[in-house]
Amino acid sequence: MQLNIEKIDFQAFKELKGEWITLLKKSPNSTCFLDYDWLFLWCIYFFENSYSLNILTIRKKEELIAILPLYLNKNTLMFLGTGGDEKDEVATEYLDIIYNPKYKNDVLHKVASIFQEELSKGYNLNLQNYLETSLVKEVIDLNKVKFWDNTIICGRRYLVPLPKNYDTYRKTLSRSFDKRMTRLIKKFENKLNGKIRKTKEINQISGALGILQKLHENRWIKKGKQGAFTSQRYISFHKNFSTIKAKEGALQLWTLLVDNEPIAAIYAFDIGSTRYFYQSGIDDSFKPSIAPGNILHLAAIRGAIEQNLTAYDFMKGTTKNSYKEIYSTQSEPMYNTTLVKKSLGSFIKMLTWRFKNLRGTRIND
Repeated sequence: MQLNIEKIDFQAFKELKGEWITLLKKSPNSTCFLDYDWLFLWCIYFFENSYSLNILTIRKKEELIAILPLYLNKNTLMFLGTGGDEKDEVATEYLDIIYNPKYKNDVLHKVASIFQEELSKGYNLNLQNYLETSLVKEVIDLNKVKFWDNTIICGRRYLVPLPKNYDTYRKTLSRSFDKRMTRLIKKFENKLNGKIRKTKEINQISGALGILQKLHENRWIKKGKQGAFTSQRYISFHKNFSTIKAKEGALQLWTLLVDNEPIAAIYAFDIGSTRYFYQSGIDDSFKPSIAPGNILHLAAIRGAIEQNLTAYDFMKGTTKNSYKEIYSTQSEPMYNTTLVKKSLGSFIKMLTWRFKNLRGTRIND
């Protein structure tokens, strides 16, 4: 099959929105982080002068059948949404090739040849936070023999498949957890006169995000660490993205209040048939202890079931002993991979990787 490859600039990226959305709806790997608005806004807020846009479109005649959302950071090709300063990190996950499954095999081998060509030129490839089930993993597996490869498990995706009703979901929870939370929810609602406020109006978003930010920062400060909201670019990015999603009816910004004082908040969004939990803020010092974070998650899961969504995605967590496991989740590994051209210089780099990975988790070639 004759396929046409084009590297597009920012103007073409802007004009691609309609086709991007249409293709993503067909793509079996559709997730919130492949959402056009997420990646376009990331370029608006976080793209540095030293970066070069490297989005590739693949067409069969005029039909768009795949998008490879990359950029060049010095001599390294990376997924859009990844890299940059840690304080600006928006934790973009589940990145992949967007593609029409009708042409999966053609896209797979075409992207594999594109990677081979770029690596042969001396570019490195650094792909982060991709899933076991992703198409890009298949592409990487095709190229591992030809190039030096460093692949590590960087975390796990935690996913809650949602049944048709909430009572059925409760049966998937451990008996002790369900019993405890039933008691605490009654205490929250009846004795403490608690309530959950959902942000729906556009003019309320800034205030609700401010509450989330304050709760989040205070919790991390107590741990002697910095939270996520330390960068103005990060804050502006999320104000813009949440406003876009609110207009689409997809924003889930919930605040838990006792006597009208916020003690917890969560920030999530609905993309397709999945509710993605992104960030939270919790006042751990609130007494009496009522596990406010758990109350909010269970409320958000219940709301997702009532809206006939099919999954609640907790996204990336630790590989072991994650709190996300208590919600009866399915999980799968997530990977980071670096590929480099085989040479004497990169051989030394490869040996360094091997040495470091003796102490960590290494995926065998």
